[in-house]
Amino acid sequence: MTILSLSHQQPTANLFGLTLDTLNDRRCLSLLQRCLCSIMTMWQASRCCSLNCLFVLLILWLSDSVCSVESLFATIGTSPPRRTFLPLGLTDTLRLRAGSSSSSSTSLASSCPGPVIEYGPLPPPPPPPGMEGDEQNASRQDKTNGQYSQDGLQPQQESQQEPLPPPTRALILMDSFCPYHGLYMASTVRQFYPGVMVVHLLSDYLRGFLEMNEPENNGQWEAARIPTGEAEINEWKSRIGKDVELVGVYCESDSGLADAEKVRQTLGVSCQDDPVVLEDRRNKYLMNERVAKMTGLPVVRQKMCTTLEQAKEFANDLFDRGIRAVVKPHRGVATESVFLCETTNQVVNAWDAIIGTSIYAEVGKHNSVLVQEHLVGTEYAVDMVARDGDYKAAAIWRYDKGRVNDAPFCYFRTQLVDDRNDSAETIRAVVEYVQASLTALGVRWGQSHSEVIVTRDRGPVLVEVNCRQHNMDFAPLTMLCIGYSAWEMTLDAFLENDKVWETIPKLPQLRNAGCMVHLVNYATGKLSGVNHLEDIEKLESILDMEIYPRYFTPGAEIVPTTDIRTDAGWVQLASDDAQQVEQDYRKIVEWMPTMFEVENDRGK
Repeated sequence: MTILSLSHQQPTANLFGLTLDTLNDRRCLSLLQRCLCSIMTMWQASRCCSLNCLFVLLILWLSDSVCSVESLFATIGTSPPRRTFLPLGLTDTLRLRAGSSSSSSTSLASSCPGPVIEYGPLPPPPPPPGMEGDEQNASRQDKTNGQYSQDGLQPQQESQQEPLPPPTRALILMDSFCPYHGLYMASTVRQFYPGVMVVHLLSDYLRGFLEMNEPENNGQWEAARIPTGEAEINEWKSRIGKDVELVGVYCESDSGLADAEKVRQTLGVSCQDDPVVLEDRRNKYLMNERVAKMTGLPVVRQKMCTTLEQAKEFANDLFDRGIRAVVKPHRGVATESVFLCETTNQVVNAWDAIIGTSIYAEVGKHNSVLVQEHLVGTEYAVDMVARDGDYKAAAIWRYDKGRVNDAPFCYFRTQLVDDRNDSAETIRAVVEYVQASLTALGVRWGQSHSEVIVTRDRGPVLVEVNCRQHNMDFAPLTMLCIGYSAWEMTLDAFLENDKVWETIPKLPQLRNAGCMVHLVNYATGKLSGVNHLEDIEKLESILDMEIYPRYFTPGAEIVPTTDIRTDAGWVQLASDDAQQVEQDYRKIVEWMPTMFEVENDRGK
């Protein structure tokens, strides 16, 4: 039993089936640079990789003498780590880059927000531990080179540097805080797309939250506010640059999706859904009704109930046919306030738990509940990327969920599948169903994450469509197991031409097996220890793992896992041996019940 910081054993180099002739140079360079920067970070933190190895890697990379990622890492005697280079956090982004690209901005009304923009080369990596004094200060100052500053009208540059060409296009990122989601996209744009500016916006919901919880930074939150009104929008656009094309809007948060739709409409971006604004993309009841009406495909049996009697009546009708009922809000995330009911009393309890609570990401309280049949079958998730209505699956996942800790929908595994390691007929039916659902909802651009249950009698049936990314750090797994990720595809969709887009396959093919294991906690009380960490690190297919801070802090109060939001952490497994991945997954599941110890367990 240990409480310690993790020093992960990385997977063997033969996991990588990725060669430079199978992907375009940008994707390969992106992966290689992620690996290099990750190794630098690991070396700084733990000295687990020698400095000589870093130099060998850099020389090989720059000399183009390596034909594959496998041989590159085999040469230096190590294996590729997971973590990408981390761009500046949004707080630093706002502090460094809130400014203007137009010399006329000094005469504009101060009420106009920002804009908050990124443009130019990536900042250098942070200084190594121990760098002090003038060297460290110089490194910090270098971070602003090639970026618009708070009060400057031109990019900050050293005199010997060539001036940056003016941007011609802009990609708007909303609520981008996560280093492996929106901020990863921002850094990738800056690195590989000269002439493309990144513009940061905050949704009204998230800005209100930040202003309430971090009032000392309200100037930064205000700078990223969505411009409103014709005059303010015109001023905001003039600061971006009158000749800069606003290509598209990508929203990282679920709570900001409605605002993202409005921004596409009011700012007149080039890439828009049809219709641009549609509540059905977020309202789970309206979503299913629209898909059924527009496609004729089977959807879940459901009723929006405004009275308890309606909820009881509809649920009892399901019970009479031997079907359980799911009671939930019409708007929500993960499995928050989702109840699986087998009796009328459980329906009453679920009603009482939902009615009067705040509607997620909206103003108002719940005065109704959604009652649906409980679908029985295998659940799949499809990460899709669209370019003007042309859909391509970035990754296909199969969920392992189960009842534990008196909760019906606990995640145990999210596993990558394709039409070779699963039923080809099933996989293609699921993807076609998702494509039809996206078409019905008018989704034409960007990422989506849709969940479908394959039933025995009706085939695929929609659970929900989410017009955002899959909310986990999926890129390391898909890079290793498929060769690319939804992030590269999304940028291809927005910023590349049709010829590049056509090179991406409609369905992903797995080169290696991989999955995300969700760590389920069974204990209640003050944390006293964590078991099996060394066991997990010794697994043959271990790629990476993370224990969330609460479950890694002695004395912290922990509660049993009841949904994905209360997971204790995760483990990523990947290997060219699918049986090894399955075996390692089963071992982790066996260890979960005794993984976290609390003081009660020791008789305290």
